[in-house]
Amino acid sequence: MLRLLCKNPDVCKAVLQEEEEIAKSKTSGEPLTWEDLARMKYIWRVAMETLRMVPPVFGGFRLASRDIDYGGYLIPRGWQLQSINLVTLYSWELCSDDQYIGDPLLVPTQGLLFRNVPKIQK
Repeated sequence: MLRLLCKNPDVCKAVLQEEEEIAKSKTSGEPLTWEDLARMKYIWRVAMETLRMVPPVFGGFRLASRDIDYGGYLIPRGWQLQSINLVTLYSWELCSDDQYIGDPLLVPTQGLLFRNVPKIQK
């Protein structure tokens, strides 16, 4: 989350502003309450967007239910395959299907200041 905040100074400024507004309502050393956390609407959306962009579970395993020919290589039925999702999040060269040209991030950013960068057409 810190890396994304550093890359998006407007978002970082909005997060800091929300934190400062909550801090002004507290006395020095007073701990946060559940009500304070419920007021952190923007920070919550930033956290959820960060988890969407960089998920903590970055892959998974699948069992091949049938023989698969992948680029001339045979993946036999019963083999376990691993998918690594982070690779596709950051590398549009891996998505050669033209249906992904345009807006690659179909999930709305819930009013955050992140900008979507479309795939570069070759």
